[in-house]
Amino acid sequence: MAALSMQLLGMPCVLRDGAHVGIPPSLQQLLGYLCLEPESHCHRERVVEALWPDMGPEVGRRRLNTAVWRARALFGTGRDEVLQVSRSGTLRLDRCRIEVDVVEALLGLGEQNRGAAALGDHRALDLLAAGARIDPQDFLVGCCDDWACDARKHLEVSVLSALETLVHASTTPAKTIAWGELLLRRDPLREDMHRLLIRLYAETGRRPEALRQYETCQQVLRQELGVEPLVETALLAAAVRAGVPPLSPDVPDPALLMRELSAALAACRTAADQIERAITLFVRD
Repeated sequence: MAALSMQLLGMPCVLRDGAHVGIPPSLQQLLGYLCLEPESHCHRERVVEALWPDMGPEVGRRRLNTAVWRARALFGTGRDEVLQVSRSGTLRLDRCRIEVDVVEALLGLGEQNRGAAALGDHRALDLLAAGARIDPQDFLVGCCDDWACDARKHLEVSVLSALETLVHASTTPAKTIAWGELLLRRDPLREDMHRLLIRLYAETGRRPEALRQYETCQQVLRQELGVEPLVETALLAAAVRAGVPPLSPDVPDPALLMRELSAALAACRTAADQIERAITLFVRD
């Protein structure tokens, strides 16, 4: 376990000897860059070019030297071992000596961990769940450098992939709904997730929420894309509205599928007869 930890999501700080030490804005970019960029990108000349592109090389080097000195002061004992500068001019943070929240999140969101989580590995699922809850926009808030914007985009893609894995790996409707809701907050145009929630709400007796979910889907698609929901989404909502059990999306047995379709058709005919009788009574009155 690393003796030090650093937080770059939310309010940047270093946890040292049980106390939180704020990271000055002038150091946040350097530390964030060294955490997320590959070591090949962390030679001092490249760091100066990435962080202070509008300054001359000499001014940039002096600024980097000052930033390194001040960053090391944050780390306390053994600070030279935490932030290392090689003779060739490469800078690196020793990951064995300092734990960084965004780095740990990326490890949990990685493809290997997602694969293990999809197979039901409980530790992988816990790591994936922790990573999926982060907000990528919390990384170095206010930093608009290209590398930081790219890092947020990469985090966003990883979080969405993690949420999709968690939706499909969940073993209860409640967990599936919770992860599906979070995924839609991050990516509201995922019509397949809207359908999944409509179906699960209906199957768990939450019919009003199922219908509200369809309305939300309809509104988002109209506003953002200028389109209507797909036919299957509209039919699913119509089934919920009429009180007809939605067809299961996964029916491998053709005979079972035929029975379900026949039952659904009979239920629809019953509902249509009831509507016609209601219309007739209304016209008479």
